[in-house]
Amino acid sequence: MRKLAVGTLKGGTGKTTTTVNIGAALALAGYRVMTVDLDLQADSTVYHKVTPSREHSIGTLLLDPDIDPLTHVLDVSHLMDENPNGGKLLLLPAEMSSLEEASFKMQRTANLMALSRILAKLEGIADYVIIDNKPELGILHQNAILAADDAIAIMQPEMMTTRGGLSFEVSLREINANRVTPINFLGVIINKDEETEEAGWVDEVLAQQNVPVFKTTVPKSRLISKAYSYGRPAVLQFPSSPAAANYVELALEILSRSNAMAVA
Repeated sequence: MRKLAVGTLKGGTGKTTTTVNIGAALALAGYRVMTVDLDLQADSTVYHKVTPSREHSIGTLLLDPDIDPLTHVLDVSHLMDENPNGGKLLLLPAEMSSLEEASFKMQRTANLMALSRILAKLEGIADYVIIDNKPELGILHQNAILAADDAIAIMQPEMMTTRGGLSFEVSLREINANRVTPINFLGVIINKDEETEEAGWVDEVLAQQNVPVFKTTVPKSRLISKAYSYGRPAVLQFPSSPAAANYVELALEILSRSNAMAVA
């Protein structure tokens, strides 16, 4: 069960939309995928047409380690109209109050491995786990990184987002310094991509910092945000759109990089 943390330290970059669409694309390709919503806003949860509630929140699991986490995992495979490859789409939802409470308790006790222990109990339930990370440093961020095998950062082609993406990569290196098995940084994904002068500056900054960047980018598209109102990732709601095609291509590139790291 390969675990991928998706993050940035700058909100509004499209982290959640990237998370849910990558997950949906992998499920359509025939993989068993579980999205873990570790963001207080619970947008990944809503994106799968699930109303946030304490009853199924990962926050409740983080508060009480004796609860069987399998009771909180939801099967949302029905969101796929067609599933010829037999993939599965699972969700470990979030709810703000329980996750805030859990975050406070974990911070007080310096509990860095709570998420790792939950996922260990769910070993084998999915081929890939994708963690939607909170866009700031803190105990939830640390738990997500320590639970993951790989990580990707999300940025837009705007200079104001580079700091958040680069800071996320720096935080990985700092955590890796105290980790027996280091997390693999697969690279930066450029979201809402468009050809502008500023986009060229962003490319230069990333090249100067020797930061790996995914070849596949996600174009700017109103359909991506529109899909949120339907409670489905754009890959499922608008499968014929250019944005959906890019997400599918991006998911395959992530698989390729992750598999290469696993073998190395």
